[in-house]
Amino acid sequence: MGKHFSNTQSIEVKWFISYMAVFLIPLFVFVFISMYYVSMLKGEIQYYNTLSVGQVQIYWDGLMQQASSISEDLANSPPVSNVLKSENRESLESYDLFLAQQAMAKIISGHEKLEEVILYIPSFDLAIGSNSYADSHLFYNAYLQGASMSYEEYNTLIMKKYISPLFLDFSVVTQGGGVAKKTLMIKPLRLIPRGQVYSNVVFLLDRERMHTETTRNIVVFDRNRLDVIYYNNTVPFGLSDVASYVDSNKENVFDKEVEGESYMFATANSDIQNWTYMIYADKETFLAKAVLIQKTFFICLLFCFVTGIAFVLTLTRKSYKRVDTVLRIFEDKPFEGKGDELSYIGDSIVRIQNEKKEKGQFLQSQLILSLVEKQHNQKVPDKNLMASNGIDFSSTYFFVLVCRENEVSEETAKAIIALFKDQGMSCFCFRPGSYTGFLLNVPEKNIEEEYGLISSVMLAVQTHHSLHLYSSDLHYTPLYLSRALTQAQDVLSFTLRSPKTPEPVFYRDMIKMVRGRSFEYSIEVELAIANALKIGDEKSVLETISSVIEVNIEKEITPQVLRFLMLNIAGTVIKVFSRLDEKLFSSYPEINLHPILQNTSIDQVKEDLEEVIHQICEVVSRNVVSVQDQRDLALYNLVVAYIEEHFCDKNMSVSSIADEMNLSAVNLSRLFKKYNRQLISDYINSARIVYAKRLLKEDGNLDIVAEKCGFGSLRTFMRVFKSEEAMTPGNYKDLIKSGKEV
Repeated sequence: MGKHFSNTQSIEVKWFISYMAVFLIPLFVFVFISMYYVSMLKGEIQYYNTLSVGQVQIYWDGLMQQASSISEDLANSPPVSNVLKSENRESLESYDLFLAQQAMAKIISGHEKLEEVILYIPSFDLAIGSNSYADSHLFYNAYLQGASMSYEEYNTLIMKKYISPLFLDFSVVTQGGGVAKKTLMIKPLRLIPRGQVYSNVVFLLDRERMHTETTRNIVVFDRNRLDVIYYNNTVPFGLSDVASYVDSNKENVFDKEVEGESYMFATANSDIQNWTYMIYADKETFLAKAVLIQKTFFICLLFCFVTGIAFVLTLTRKSYKRVDTVLRIFEDKPFEGKGDELSYIGDSIVRIQNEKKEKGQFLQSQLILSLVEKQHNQKVPDKNLMASNGIDFSSTYFFVLVCRENEVSEETAKAIIALFKDQGMSCFCFRPGSYTGFLLNVPEKNIEEEYGLISSVMLAVQTHHSLHLYSSDLHYTPLYLSRALTQAQDVLSFTLRSPKTPEPVFYRDMIKMVRGRSFEYSIEVELAIANALKIGDEKSVLETISSVIEVNIEKEITPQVLRFLMLNIAGTVIKVFSRLDEKLFSSYPEINLHPILQNTSIDQVKEDLEEVIHQICEVVSRNVVSVQDQRDLALYNLVVAYIEEHFCDKNMSVSSIADEMNLSAVNLSRLFKKYNRQLISDYINSARIVYAKRLLKEDGNLDIVAEKCGFGSLRTFMRVFKSEEAMTPGNYKDLIKSGKEV
């Protein structure tokens, strides 16, 4: 019982530890993050306050410099001085006022921070602006009509005498119905007029350019007198404590509790006067949300801790199946190892899942393999079956890739699939046995972009995994993926057979590299194969075939063109086989051309042909010819050689050949027909047409080609050519130009 109790106890401890790891540890992390967030937010606010107060200082110092400069220029302007020295308004002449107005316009020009500047003389009730001069009421109607400040308030302000600038915020309804926020600044022209009447300079400012329209609270105050010069919101505390703190600690950014409330301050001193610019923020207001989040995390932490303890205490009161009981249920035997029932059940589930996963991967690979190797007369695998095994195509765009290396590990295959998935493509691996392939399903978007993405992934695979991948071109349906597989295998085969050539990546790259190259299969080689077959010389036949294949491989033609060469060689074998005496064969060798045209390798095609040639030569060699037959065969070979050498002679005929061989025309025809079912004249014409086709590929003139090939006239040439090829020489030239002739 002690052993079982110990096991049960350990499970509960593990549960509690797991609970702590899953809930409490992240919650602790969140609490510390919230504390860090509050601290960071506070720093950000102070940093923003510092920037804001710097902007306020730059603007206001510049503003006050302009105001002082304008006031000094007005005070020293003779036209303005003449007006100020007058005893009353009646003594002023219009010309003097005009000169003063012109002086005003010249002085304030170029000060873009100021909307309007007015010199107001209270004793004369005279306002002089840059455009006109009039009493204060007319100026109010011109500039402040629709303002939140009444004329009485405005007139009271400009009539007073000041020792420092006065600032007043107000708003004006614009013509478009909007509201413009303005600030009025009134500054004495001179504190001591010295023989002149007292006057005020009135500045009209755009508040939005003063950096005061912000959620921050701005205060401008005189450091010496502690008088508030300007504020955009009512100051809820006295300035003496703050000013003394700044002077004593020399800190421009600080937190301070003033009159029971905690504030964050940022200050800057003016460079031209005894003013201090201050921005302050109520800490509780700005940090309320962050502090609330922090408190919420603390409450959640406490709640989860209490809940966890209660949960564990509840679990200890429950009864659990001991590990012995679990083992008897699963395997009908007692527990003999270490651990507890949870670890055993977990291991069993993991083992079952791994087995299921391996079977699913194998089935998926087989389904993909059946899809890419499917022939046109075979059915596509069931769509629901593919979907249940994780095969779901998002588009009808497909590529097939094959790997040069025979063995690719599961880990490497998964890494390659992951690389393609990172580019938004679906990738599936299949293993037919001799190589490893991949089926790509790409999104339906820019095709050249997809080619570029696939190239980059293939380069990454080559760099990081030392594997070479070769791809087909894009195919637009899953029904003919076998063609895509053939293309990919052709690229691989071409690369292996042409190691000196730069490696193509896609099938289209290979086609561009070898465009215009055709196979070489001369009439001499065809005759050599045919003659050797007729006498059963298997060794000569195989050597000739191997030689012509090697010659064409050196020309670096594509595997598809090489298959056409094999098809022509097979055609020669069939032609010779069909003309042999039927009595020689008790059963005919089976010649299957299907592998030549499909995705069977060139080596396999060659093996199939060698087997057929072996059967033919074995039958022919068993039938030993007589001495006369040997002589006749030798004479026949002489006739064939003579024809091949002189067929371009237009005077060649059966009679001329008979004379050359010391035979009668009848005997010559009988001898030729014994070994070749063609008439001599037909054989000559066939040789001439083969040579004519070669000349036509060089874009030869028809008259010249007819003459070189030994035809008596162009008409005869065209008649024989059409009889042999079922088309005229001109049609054949057009076919060559269109690129359809192999």
